[in-house]
Amino acid sequence: MLEVATNVAVLLVALTVLSIFAINYFLEPSLPKLRPGLQKGATLASIPTLDYRGNKNILLIALDTNCQFCKESLPFYRKLLEANVSSQKVLRIVAIFPNDADDVTKYIRENDFPIDTIASIPLNSLGLSGTPSLLLLNPNGEVKDFWIGKLSSAETDELIRSLTSSNPND
Repeated sequence: MLEVATNVAVLLVALTVLSIFAINYFLEPSLPKLRPGLQKGATLASIPTLDYRGNKNILLIALDTNCQFCKESLPFYRKLLEANVSSQKVLRIVAIFPNDADDVTKYIRENDFPIDTIASIPLNSLGLSGTPSLLLLNPNGEVKDFWIGKLSSAETDELIRSLTSSNPND
C-alpha cells in the first residue's frame, strides 16, 4: 500500500511540474528582449528611409501584423498619436514592421491606424526579438528608453503623459 501511495505521489508531482511548464511555455506571452549590445545610450542601427537627425525625438513602435499583443495594443498607440498631436507633436512616431509593405498597408487600413510606417525591417537587426516593443531615440539615433511587450493600462497612461509633456530635446 505504501508503494502505491508513493508512486501516486511521484506521478502527481510530475504532472504538476509538467503542467506548470506547459502553461508557462504555451499560454504565457514571452517577453521580447533587447540584445545585449543594445541598451540605453547605444546607437541604433540605421533604418532605411528614417533619418534620426533632426530636432525631435523619435518613438519607434515595433509591430508585426501577425502579433495578437500588437493588435491588442492598438488603442494605446492611437491614444499616443492623438496626445502627440495635441501636444504639438513633440515626438516623431514611426511604426516599423518585419512584414512586407502590402501586408503593412492592409493592416494599417483594416485597423484604422494612421501612422507613418516602414516595412520589411528585420527586427533582429535592431536588437529586438519580438513585438510589440517601443524604442525612444534621441536625434542622434541613441536609445533613450525602451518598453517591451504589452503594457498595462497604468503603464500606458504614464507613458503617454511622460512622452507628450516632455521637451523634445530632453
